[in-house]
Order: sequence, then structure tokens, then C-alpha cells
Amino acid sequence: MPVNPSDPRVKRTRQQFIQAFNDLLDEKRNLYSISVHDIANRATVNRATFYAHFEDKFAFLAYWMTEKFQLILKKHS
Repeated sequence: MPVNPSDPRVKRTRQQFIQAFNDLLDEKRNLYSISVHDIANRATVNRATFYAHFEDKFAFLAYWMTEKFQLILKKHS
């Protein structure tokens, strides 16, 4: 069952994933060494929750890049 991206709980969970990933990226400095397990643990959610939101790590990365790009656009507009 797909998640509703406008649901505040979904937004909050996805924000937790982004924050967790950013923290891990600062620590490890290597995108490929960060696993879904690492992201879920850091976000304090179950891996199944991650997969309810994203097909895989690469789908999450596409979402993360889009969010980061939109944030940069908002800062410069």
C-alpha cells in the first residue's frame, strides 16, 4: 500500500530519514558504505517502514537529492 506524501506523519518520517542520512554521510563520508539498515537505525524506525516509503536505497537517494535541490532553490529565490 503506497504512502500518502501529504500526510504529516509521512513527512515527519521522511524528514527523519533525511536527517539520519545526512548525519551518516557526515560520519562515513562514503555514500556506498551507508546501508538501509544504517539509515533506519539512525532514524529510529524499522527497516520495513523505510521500504514502505522507498523501493530501495537508490529511490531514497533520488528523493534526498530532489529535496536538497529544492532547498537550495528556496534559499536562492
